[in-house]
Amino acid sequence: MTHILRLLLLSSTFCVACFAQGHAILATGSFGKDFVPFAEKNKYKGFRVDGPAPGFEAVFSPRGRVGGSVYYSRLNLAADPSEETGTDTFGGQTHTWRRVTYREFKPTHLVGGMLYVNVSPRPGRYRVEPFVGAGGGVAFVKSDNRYLSYFDGVLQGDNSHVSKLYAPTAKFVGGVNVFPVKLLMFSVLGGIQYGGPVVEIRGGLAF
Repeated sequence: MTHILRLLLLSSTFCVACFAQGHAILATGSFGKDFVPFAEKNKYKGFRVDGPAPGFEAVFSPRGRVGGSVYYSRLNLAADPSEETGTDTFGGQTHTWRRVTYREFKPTHLVGGMLYVNVSPRPGRYRVEPFVGAGGGVAFVKSDNRYLSYFDGVLQGDNSHVSKLYAPTAKFVGGVNVFPVKLLMFSVLGGIQYGGPVVEIRGGLAF
C-alpha cells in the first residue's frame, strides 16, 4: 500500500498547486463489467469487474472552468478458467494435451487522476453544472493462479504461483455536478473506464 499512498500524495500536491478554486471530498461508487487495460491486453483476457467498485475522490476546483482530481477505487476482479489445447505426434501416435488456468483475485487497488472541464456558460453560478473529463491511472492486480496440465486426459501437473500485474487504465466521462445546498456536492457520470462502459455516482462535501 506504500506505493499507492505515494502516488496519491504526489498527484494531490500537483492538483492543489494547479487548481485553487475550492475543493471537494467525495465518496464514489462505479458500476461496470469490463476490465481491458489499454496495454498488453492479452494479459487480461477474460478479466471482468465483479460488483460495484467503491472508492473516494478529491476534486480540486469543482466549480471552476477547469479542475482536476485524484481518486482511488477498490475493484473485485473475476475471470473464468482459461484453457489451451493441442496435439503432438510421436511414435506414430497422436496425443492430446490440455492446460487449464484458474485465477483467484485479491482486491485490486486503482489510483489515478482526472482533468475536468466545466461546460456551463458561467461556471460556479448554477446548482447543476455539466462537465466532461479525461484521465487515467494504474490498477494493482494480484491473483493466485493454479495451472493444471493434462496429457491424453490424465492429469500430469498441478502448479500454482502468485501473479502481480500493473495495469494502465484510461477514463473518459461526462456528467453533471449538483450543488443542492452549501457544502454539499453530488455527481452522476458515465463513460469509458477499464476498457468498457461505466456509470459512477459521487457525493460528499464541497468547500
